[in-house]
Amino acid sequence: MAVALKFAKDAQGATAYAPKPANVMQEALLTNGNAQSFTVPSLASYYTVAFTYQPGTVCFVDATGAATEAPIAEPFASTTSALLPSSYLLAAGTVVSIVTVTATAYVGVRMYQGGND
Repeated sequence: MAVALKFAKDAQGATAYAPKPANVMQEALLTNGNAQSFTVPSLASYYTVAFTYQPGTVCFVDATGAATEAPIAEPFASTTSALLPSSYLLAAGTVVSIVTVTATAYVGVRMYQGGND
């Protein structure tokens, strides 16, 4: 008896199985303390921006337009950087900055037009 596959959606409504190939792809090899940035293209109003990181590395991402920093401090402090985020829904023209605190870190970025709307 054949059973139709049913794929679920995650809490934000995105397909929980696998995304289509990305519209825009970028890669970078980061070195400790040297932030790199990119701008979300303006071909669409919004993009789902997904990040992949070299295993074992520590990277911080800032999508506010500011240069990212490694906010490791004690005690907790306010920051605009996130540790190893998996994805963001970002408007066209958003500047994203990434920094690593490990010797080097290979980072991949995939941008999907339209976001989740």
